[in-house]
Amino acid sequence: KNTDKIVSKVIISTFLRQLLFWLIVFNFFRIVFLLYHIDLLRLYDVSFSELLNVFAYSLKLDISTAAYILIFPFLLLSVQSFYNHKILNTLNLVYTIIIIIIYSLISFGDIGIYRDWQSKLSYKALLFLSYPKEIVDSVPVFRFILLAAGLIVSIFFLIYSYKKWFFKRILEIKRNILFSLIFIVSTPVILLISVRGGLQQIPINQSEAYFSNKQILNIAAVNSGWNLLYSITHNISNINKNP
Repeated sequence: KNTDKIVSKVIISTFLRQLLFWLIVFNFFRIVFLLYHIDLLRLYDVSFSELLNVFAYSLKLDISTAAYILIFPFLLLSVQSFYNHKILNTLNLVYTIIIIIIYSLISFGDIGIYRDWQSKLSYKALLFLSYPKEIVDSVPVFRFILLAAGLIVSIFFLIYSYKKWFFKRILEIKRNILFSLIFIVSTPVILLISVRGGLQQIPINQSEAYFSNKQILNIAAVNSGWNLLYSITHNISNINKNP
């Protein structure tokens, strides 16, 4: 019976560690965004309490984004609660690394375009990716190098952090059928509620993170990954059209 208790703790703690990791990642990039635009924060006379509100108002969209990301790890953990193989641990690690890279690219895209566009990365911005030369030519060399270096350092730092402090390989475990069934039935419900941002009739949207008349703070509070996914899914019919 002791082994069964450990099994439940292993699965749940693994799931919660991944949730915590992504919430930290989102706020890591939020801090990078604010530091990169510190001159604008001074220009707009942003107070410390307003900066703290950025992190408070961002939480709902961050949890929604994390819930999207955790769908695949949940499926892996569901299998691991019945049957474990080292390939499942590797799949979890590879998946997380891929999402780290994708989210880092999106976040630095946000950081790079805000000064000129005063907005977050959206489907319209993606249309310009077919003109890479024009993009590179429009960005000052020093800013381009700084952003590229920051992107590379961030990716390696986050992958290292995940492997060192959050990723735990699930090794030999005994089955606990009751726990596995409860986990498999209840977790999708929790993820769905989290994705929607609650039980209200209308799902969560960007306005949940808006709290200030200083647009830079609202932009910082909106989750970059959630925003881009929302923009693409709501404009998918226009994605291949010329800007």
